Amino acid sequence: MLKRISLNRGGLYTGPAYNALREELLTRAKKHVIDELEPYFEHARRVTGFAVLCDGWTDVQGRPLLNFCLATPKGSHFLRAVDCTGFEKDGIFIFEQLAKVIEEIGAEHIVAVIMDGASANESANKLLEERYPHIFTLHCTAHALDLALEKIGELQFFQSCIDKAKKVVQIITNSHGPHAILKQKSTLRVLKPGDTRFDTAYISCARLLKCKSAAWQTVVSDGWDTWAKKPANKDRSAVAKTIILDEDFWLAVKLFCKLLKPMVRLMRLVDSNMPSMGKVYPMCAQIEEHIKAVGLDDNVQESVSKIFRERSRRTSGRTATIIRSQPTSSGTRKEFKEPERFAEWVQEIESDDENMDEEEFEEEEDDN
Repeated sequence: MLKRISLNRGGLYTGPAYNALREELLTRAKKHVIDELEPYFEHARRVTGFAVLCDGWTDVQGRPLLNFCLATPKGSHFLRAVDCTGFEKDGIFIFEQLAKVIEEIGAEHIVAVIMDGASANESANKLLEERYPHIFTLHCTAHALDLALEKIGELQFFQSCIDKAKKVVQIITNSHGPHAILKQKSTLRVLKPGDTRFDTAYISCARLLKCKSAAWQTVVSDGWDTWAKKPANKDRSAVAKTIILDEDFWLAVKLFCKLLKPMVRLMRLVDSNMPSMGKVYPMCAQIEEHIKAVGLDDNVQESVSKIFRERSRRTSGRTATIIRSQPTSSGTRKEFKEPERFAEWVQEIESDDENMDEEEFEEEEDDN
């Protein structure tokens, strides 16, 4: 890249040396970023306070790391990563690392600590609440929702539908013939579900549902018959064709997508940079009502409601404790004790929720 820049400048530019890049210039760039963030930090210290975000992961070298970020109304800012090599990431260790961050920023400036619901994190939360009674310890809403979606997908009623959808997508995307025929029938392409999060299974099923007509046309086309006649493709073609021509399969996919759509929408909201704490509890209450109205069998509805309630209450219950006394946009404070009493506030929230309307959500699905 530097050679190209040099050529564009007539060969007069010489890039910085290796040591300068990794020492002086890197230090200068870090200072520049810190200086730009300082006004946001100062506003958080004086007005809103910080939320500490903590999450564990493993890098490409296999090192166990703990990431620490600070969340403000202006967005989340990376603080540092701690190498946990040689240490057991139990509750005491995580608590000690969090305590260092809290003392560094100032305990009086910290409003909440947010982590996922792992057992070690639960232990750390209890220790934090004992030392810092004013700090809320919250579960990561996105992580809780992802686990809820995964558990719902494991129900026998939906597992068969998801497995069939994955099989169809796999056969189409891994075979040049069917893939080419589908591209002729539709401008959309089917999407493979990823392994990182369960909402990708929803995205894959939702896209397959949009391609239903094109999929039907594909399996009844002459090109499909030609491809299916080859011995290597005989079994795969029969499986895919049977699934695609089964109307019960499409009804199950439609029901699955209808059920999960508001849950995925909430997951994307809490995973974005938009302030969302005040919307979690009322939206969870709405989803509980949505589950009842989807049209599931009584046993399936009860199982889905139980899974969602168990996961969402871990995060929305404490969130509700915080937001019940928060001012609304009109400047007044309201007390809501039951989900059904949130109707008025939900309307107020939805009127301000222009960035997450239906059309944008559909566009996000297409991009993915």
